[in-house]
Amino acid sequence: MKQRHIQARGFSLIEMMATLLVIAMIAAGITLHAEGPMQSAKMKDALQQIGQFDHMTRMYARQQDKTIWLVVDIQKSILRRIGKDSTETLGDILTLPDGFRITRMLMPESNLDGGSTSIRCSRQGFMQSYAVLLSGPNEREQWILFTGLGGELIKVNNEQELRKIMDVAKTRNDAD
Repeated sequence: MKQRHIQARGFSLIEMMATLLVIAMIAAGITLHAEGPMQSAKMKDALQQIGQFDHMTRMYARQQDKTIWLVVDIQKSILRRIGKDSTETLGDILTLPDGFRITRMLMPESNLDGGSTSIRCSRQGFMQSYAVLLSGPNEREQWILFTGLGGELIKVNNEQELRKIMDVAKTRNDAD
């Protein structure tokens, strides 16, 4: 009997490399396509954290029936609450997620791009209106306006629109 040698045909190195290259290109495309929504979700999360901190500050003042201050530290990108004596931090400190920072703050009477400022929160939970510019990864920026009486969080598209709103707020004293 004669033995037959059946030669199994496999893939050549070039064919395998071409297949891997196509798979890598598809994976890269999917990753790049998903990056935009991922960054938007992270920005939304950071906005919600700041909004929740403002809300909790107002609620704390009402529940404790005392005036407190919301301190925004632009250099460190943190928010905290302090009591009347300014040494006692009340509750948690909000540190923004990695890659996010507060780059500017706008109030009816001032415009800050460094340092820190304190915003008085009355016993009823009222503050003056203020806005912060949140900057995130990939040069993403979003202005957030907090209304004085209600504490409503409003996303504002640009600084011109925000300044118009603040000009109106200058004519009123929201925190009283």
